[in-house]
Amino acid sequence: MLALIFSCASAKKHFPEFALWINRTQEMPESYVGKQDGHPCGEVAIIQTDRIPEYEPGARLQPEQVHEVDAEGEVLRTWVTPVDAEPLAIAGTRLYVRLHHDTYVIGLDRSIEVADLPQKRMESINPECAVPSTLNMGAYGVCHVFQDVVSGANRSLVYSMICS
Repeated sequence: MLALIFSCASAKKHFPEFALWINRTQEMPESYVGKQDGHPCGEVAIIQTDRIPEYEPGARLQPEQVHEVDAEGEVLRTWVTPVDAEPLAIAGTRLYVRLHHDTYVIGLDRSIEVADLPQKRMESINPECAVPSTLNMGAYGVCHVFQDVVSGANRSLVYSMICS
């Protein structure tokens, strides 16, 4: 598989590197140059940034998505995440994810930064909630109900499991 490395970081601040899916139906902007790397589930581009690109169907680079849904399966809010990010905790509008061996927090504004995992971690309460068919999550789609570490409210998150 192919991965490209892109640098969107300024010289003043070092940003972590994250993978996004590559959509081969679109041309890669000429300003992006990089080196090859691999991913077991498709082609990825490695970007270096503090803000994940928004999800746009058909765009050249595609982040993953984590959706919060209500009991009827309606989407309440959506976070974009790097490829292979695993949800760990939710605190209000901030989603904590594990990516490789590090923990990051992602905001609804697509900001991402290294973070410490909250003391009270999100635990799966009911792994049997349904993945709404309208989200087209495919074979890797899962829904888990978790407890918000700030409010204590139960929250249903729908996301793709990490492929391998």
